[in-house]
Amino acid sequence: MLIIVGVPRIGLWAQSQALEVEIVRDSLRISAGQLHFLSDTELERLHNGLTVNLIINLTVVTERSRSTLYQAQERFAFSFDLWEEKYSVFQSPPDGRYVSHLPAGSAEEWCLKNMPIPLDVIPDRDSFMIQLECSVEEIEKENSPEEASGLTLAKLIEYFSRKKGGKPYRWKISTGLLQLSDLKQTGKEP
Repeated sequence: MLIIVGVPRIGLWAQSQALEVEIVRDSLRISAGQLHFLSDTELERLHNGLTVNLIINLTVVTERSRSTLYQAQERFAFSFDLWEEKYSVFQSPPDGRYVSHLPAGSAEEWCLKNMPIPLDVIPDRDSFMIQLECSVEEIEKENSPEEASGLTLAKLIEYFSRKKGGKPYRWKISTGLLQLSDLKQTGKEP
């Protein structure tokens, strides 16, 4: 069962996509197949030379009480190399990992690969669900000394070209009920 909440920009095609979960050594690893984190708006921002910060939350909850067994939140900064047409991703500290020269889908998968769920937090016999939530972190621009002095033509153009009333990009997807005994186990990193 796949549950998608608040997904106006992902579209109906996402409903047929499932999160894949497998055991890799001592952790659970999530992959999202054809589900993309970066919407057209974020891709446009990246292609215009801006950085896009994604906040990804992974939560594991029990079937019976819906209590949280595990929760992790990571921030990933995406950038785009205009010459090579590839993406780079930086994971915020403390991990601070970095990867570059990836196509968009591989960059998104890299984020999930770097969010393992420790196997020891999952009960052996109880059913559980994994929720994946993604949102874009809005960054306020700092005003330069020239801009702080008053109204400029650039400020007017930026102000009047902004889209009004847009909701922040955010979506949530959940796996169906899972049990450890049903999951595929691999000994190698994906």
